[in-house]
Amino acid sequence: RTFKTPLFRESMVRILGQVADGDYHQGLGYVASFLHLFLEEKEVVRVLVAMGKSELHAKGYWKAKPEAFARDAMVFERLLQRRDPDIAARLRSAGVVPEAYAQKWFV
Repeated sequence: RTFKTPLFRESMVRILGQVADGDYHQGLGYVASFLHLFLEEKEVVRVLVAMGKSELHAKGYWKAKPEAFARDAMVFERLLQRRDPDIAARLRSAGVVPEAYAQKWFV
């Protein structure tokens, strides 16, 4: 959907095929497509592989079961509770889990 021309769609399929290793989360496509707006295909793959292996960045975020992301979202919720308990309580009372709102910022 991000790239409307067949050329870019095919490029995205190649990129994701090299990075996903059979385990894929939609967030990977978002990051890959953004990077591909500015970088060549090989550079996008190199950046995504590095981020996906880095303990400081997105290791484990782009898996079908993104446990690392879920953990970080829960930590964010605890930090929000300390920083602004009213907002944290309002989100929780509305049934909004941290994985829902943190995804747009973290991934």
